Amino acid sequence: MPIVAWTQPSDIENRWLGELPANVGEDYLLTAIEDVEDQLIILVPELVEEFDASIPLERVKRVVARVVIRHLRNPDGFRTLSEATGPVTASVTFSGDDPGGLVVTPDDVQVLQGRPAAKGAWAHSMIPERSFELMGRPPRDPWGTY
Repeated sequence: MPIVAWTQPSDIENRWLGELPANVGEDYLLTAIEDVEDQLIILVPELVEEFDASIPLERVKRVVARVVIRHLRNPDGFRTLSEATGPVTASVTFSGDDPGGLVVTPDDVQVLQGRPAAKGAWAHSMIPERSFELMGRPPRDPWGTY
């Protein structure tokens, strides 16, 4: 008996720009959704207990769709793709520890739990303060961001 998923293939199709790849059918989407939702239940046990109370269904659908779409954009798991035609070269680099994998990331879990995703490291200016004095401007706040 198939498991009833919270997310449906239409939730992914509605978030995909254009047509889905030709080899991706509804059966594949249902399997991918089931795999992602299973990971979420393991990573966020309160999902089942607090479902629809503190974790809205629409947020679950959004997180599942973004994981599946990440996978569909790079199903072969390439880190970098390059293509050259004559003098023109185009390349794309996929980030993450497991590019193209059907993997829930810590950022996905944070979004699901309603916490803001962690931002990058803080910035520190490498410009010496005396440079600002020479330009006639006050030095920047060393703890501020640009």
